[in-house]
Amino acid sequence: MTNGLGDFQRRTIQGLGIENYFQTILISEIEGVRKPEAEIFIRALCSLGVMANESIFIGDRPDVDVMGAKHIGMKSIWKRDLG
Repeated sequence: MTNGLGDFQRRTIQGLGIENYFQTILISEIEGVRKPEAEIFIRALCSLGVMANESIFIGDRPDVDVMGAKHIGMKSIWKRDLG
């Protein structure tokens, strides 16, 4: 799940070669909803067929990723950039 422009984010994901590691990838521009809005988290959970309390969200933004996930009952981990 990423906030951003659809084509740009898609190219970035492909360029990193990580798309095959994920069953579901949601890009905010394509979805029409952004983190921290609950709807994008709910769409991801529905797509994966899991409940919020069975899930962990890892993100680099405490205000958008961590709080958005916590708001709907997911566990969340803040991946801080130490560099």
